[in-house]
Amino acid sequence: DYLQSNADNTDALPDILFLDINMPIVDGWMFMEDYVNLKHRVKKIIRIYMLSSSIDPRDMERAQCMSDIREYVIKPIGQDKFAAMISNVA
Repeated sequence: DYLQSNADNTDALPDILFLDINMPIVDGWMFMEDYVNLKHRVKKIIRIYMLSSSIDPRDMERAQCMSDIREYVIKPIGQDKFAAMISNVA
């Protein structure tokens, strides 16, 4: 809802989104389905990382098939990995 209502306001949009596959109400996959339909309205490139403790190859492959997901990251995330993900934020 937030992205939809702020799609034209680049200052209000995040540079990075961290999605967990297992989130309450709307999981990461459901969010991505909605985002694909919304991204043409969003006036900013948002880096999306899918986070999960799942090592299921099906989850990894599914994330790789989604061009909007920059990387599938297995939790826990170390400090170096987190720093690399947030580096070069515009």
